[in-house]
Amino acid sequence: MLPNAFPVTAQAVPPGTCRVEAAITSGHCKLALVHLGEAGGSWCLGSDEGAYLRGSDTAPAPLMHWAAGVHADLLRRGAAAGPVAIEFGYAVSGSFAQGGAVGEAFAPEIHGDIGSVDGSPLVAAMRVPLQNTFALYVNGRRRAVTGARASAAPDVPDPFLAHPEPPRPLSEPQPPLIGKQPLDPDVKVAPLPISTAGLRFGSRVEGALDPADGLVRSTVSFPGMLASRFTFTADAAGRRAPSGPAYAWAAVAFCYLTQVSRYIGARELGVSAARLMQQGPLAGPIDTHLFLNGAGDDATMQELLAMAARTCYLHATLGASLEPLVVP
Repeated sequence: MLPNAFPVTAQAVPPGTCRVEAAITSGHCKLALVHLGEAGGSWCLGSDEGAYLRGSDTAPAPLMHWAAGVHADLLRRGAAAGPVAIEFGYAVSGSFAQGGAVGEAFAPEIHGDIGSVDGSPLVAAMRVPLQNTFALYVNGRRRAVTGARASAAPDVPDPFLAHPEPPRPLSEPQPPLIGKQPLDPDVKVAPLPISTAGLRFGSRVEGALDPADGLVRSTVSFPGMLASRFTFTADAAGRRAPSGPAYAWAAVAFCYLTQVSRYIGARELGVSAARLMQQGPLAGPIDTHLFLNGAGDDATMQELLAMAARTCYLHATLGASLEPLVVP
């Protein structure tokens, strides 16, 4: 895995939008290039899962990126007078192994003197159910989408063809922008079963804006789960570190690809090289173009796209009406 956050060559995007190019590199390890243009530059981020999902724990989980992104964005846009904590809740119902699982998200609770949350595009994206759309490409050819809203956008470049070489950092920030507090190596973590029906869990993020340097530092954990903690550094301008929206919109791509890889493994589909391009306004909705390689028929690939969309906790977040509860 490359360093978990570094700046890359800028890519122009329309003002007020975000473009994410992401790919599974191995197992649950994923890389994303996040492009915010003048609003936040271009950054490379890495994601993984812990042993609870048979990951290698080399980088933060997708839901940790989301929590850190929302936290950083709120602290920079609000008038927080001190540390702020946010709790997010998720659940899954139905059988993942049998293809009937559905992910669910709950309204976050914000603890602290945060001031107004109205200026955050991420809060706006949670408040109003978004009509997110999808496109599917298999072995280089666009296919029809079933089981999810089809994108009306024209074809987009395959990230593998657009980036034949690994991303190169323009610089390697020191200290690293994402820090890890690992579990005791003697702790044994039992992976979750493939069928996780009825599972409820959450993430917690806490931290503050440092008035000395203007950066937000957010530490994220999974309470009640044996998982490493990660601390994210964010810069609202996207110059010294990724911004809150950069972390959050990368999280959506990472979370969706986690569900893609889980479903491929559960069904032994023989699909490889999953990658995507995701784009849309900073407050959504988002348009996701999924690229797959494999010998499966169209129905199998269409089911894979739709199943990942139904079980992705962050697509559930964006598809619901979640009004944050502020607890001073």
